Amino acid sequence: MAINARNQTVKQAFLNNAMWFLASLSLAFIVWFIATSQADPITEQRFPSRIPVQLEPDEGLMITEQATTSVWVTVRAQRSVHEILTAEDIIVRADLEGLGPGTHTVELKAEVARRAVADTQPRQITIRLEEIRSQLVPVVALIPPENEPPTTFTREAPIFSESQVMVRGAASQVQQVVAAQVLLNLRDQRETLETDVRLIPVDAEGNVVQDVTLDPQIVTVTVPIQRRGDLREVSISLDIDFTSITDGYFVEAITYEPQTMLVLGASENLTTISTQPIDLSGRTDDFEAVVPIILPDSSISVLGDPVVTVHFSISAQTITRQFENIEVDLIGLPNTQDVEIAPDRVVVFVTGPQPVVSALTTDDIRVVVDLNAREPGVYELTPQVSIAQIEPAGISINPAVLTVTIPGDVTPEVTPGS
Repeated sequence: MAINARNQTVKQAFLNNAMWFLASLSLAFIVWFIATSQADPITEQRFPSRIPVQLEPDEGLMITEQATTSVWVTVRAQRSVHEILTAEDIIVRADLEGLGPGTHTVELKAEVARRAVADTQPRQITIRLEEIRSQLVPVVALIPPENEPPTTFTREAPIFSESQVMVRGAASQVQQVVAAQVLLNLRDQRETLETDVRLIPVDAEGNVVQDVTLDPQIVTVTVPIQRRGDLREVSISLDIDFTSITDGYFVEAITYEPQTMLVLGASENLTTISTQPIDLSGRTDDFEAVVPIILPDSSISVLGDPVVTVHFSISAQTITRQFENIEVDLIGLPNTQDVEIAPDRVVVFVTGPQPVVSALTTDDIRVVVDLNAREPGVYELTPQVSIAQIEPAGISINPAVLTVTIPGDVTPEVTPGS
C-alpha cells in the first residue's frame, strides 16, 4: 500500500510539472507572438502592378476571347514579406480543365511563393474557347493590271515551290481562309523572276484573316518573263518647220509625250517613226499641238492612240538699238528757259524683243529730269527714261548723269500741300 501511494504521488507531481511547463510554453509563445506582431505587423496591401492570368486550355482548344489578361492582387502578409515581394512570387491561375468550346466564366486563384494570403480583383473572368483546326489551302498570286510587266514583254503563270500550305488556328478563323496569297509587282521586270515571298492568309473577298498561322510562311515563286516577238518599241521624231516661224521669234523649248510608241508588225529595221509636219506660222506665244504620226507601211499598227502632244515655248529674239541725239526735257519748275543742262541731249540704248525694238522711233522715247522743289544751284542729276513695252532693265543712257544749273532768279515751284 505504501508503494502504491508513493507511485501516485510521483505521478501527480509529474502531471503538475507538465501542466506548468505547457502553461509556461504557451505564455512564452503569446509573449513572442505579441512582440513579433508589434515589430513586424500583418498588413493588407494591393501589389503595385497587375499580375498576368495564366490559362491552359485542354489539348485541341484555344482561347479566342479573353475579357481580362491581368488582374490586381491584394496580399495579406507581414510587413517584411511585403517589402521583398516581387511579381514573380505571385501566380494567378484559372482552371480550364474539362471545359469545352464555348463561353465560360471561371474563378481565379492566386498563389504566393511566400507566407501570405492573396485575393484577386476581379475574382473571375470570362473567356471563349474554340476548337483548333487545320486545313490545306492553295497558294495563289495576285498581280493587278498596273503590276504587269512592260507591254513589250509577256509572262507565264507563277510557279510556287509549294502548291498548298497548312493554315492553323481557331475554327471560326480557319474556315474563313480560302487561299495563301502573295502580291507580285512585275512592272520593272524584264526577265524571269525567282524569289522568296511571304504568304498572307485571305478570305474569299481578298481580306487578310487575322490570328491564324501558315506552314510554311515563306515559299519560292518563279514567273517566266520574255520579250514579245510581235511588238516593238520605236522612237518618235518630230517634223517641225522651223523656217515658218515669225521673224523676230524663236523656239526656246520643246517637250512632247509620248516619246516612244509600241508598234505591231514592224521589222527590226524600224527604229523611228515621224509625226506630220508642224507649222509655226503666226506663233508668237507658247502653245500646244496634237500631231498624228505617219506610219511607213499600212501593215504596221500602233498600240494605243497614234498621236503626239507637243508643247512649244516661243520667245522673241532680243536685240539692242542705239538712239542718238535724244533731247532731255526739264519738268518741275514754272520757268525753265534760263536753266542750263549739260549735255542737253543723250544717247539711249534699248534692249528688248526684236519686233518691239525694231518698231521704235525717237518719238517713242522720252528722257526727263525732274527739278521739282529744287532751289537755285548746281546739281548732278540722273535722267529718267520711259519707253512703252520696254522693261526698265532694258534701257540705259549715256551719259548717265547730267549737270543742271538753276539760276538765282528762278523761283521753285511749290507743290500744293507742301
